Amino acid sequence: MVTGRFLDDRLAARFGPVRVLQAGGVFEACGIVLACLRPSVLWSTAGFAMAGLGMSPAIPLCSSLTAKSRRVEPSAGISLISTIGFFGILCSPALTGFLAECFGLRSAQLPLAAMGAGIVVLAPLLPKTEASQ
Repeated sequence: MVTGRFLDDRLAARFGPVRVLQAGGVFEACGIVLACLRPSVLWSTAGFAMAGLGMSPAIPLCSSLTAKSRRVEPSAGISLISTIGFFGILCSPALTGFLAECFGLRSAQLPLAAMGAGIVVLAPLLPKTEASQ
């Protein structure tokens, strides 16, 4: 994720934040699927590294776009993003554990791939700013 954070700003300046978020969603989804379908140390490590690289731009770019938005006060938007992030931090382990108990750990990771696909679909709906166009 650190590598991704070092590259994210440059990529967003070159390709735009929406495209970077969409590429990150693809990387995250493919990485999780790879880790689930190829359960060896090498492939799982590669898959989770891809997922981390894909998720690294999500919060910083969304926070930046929210701060530049004219529809929402920056403080309210960033607070909302932080609240959603904390909700995910609190609920994700419990949900993953529940799904792992019911379906197995490999299958319990698949909703994370769906989250990456959701980012690909929902990223174009982010508010447009002069900097993101």
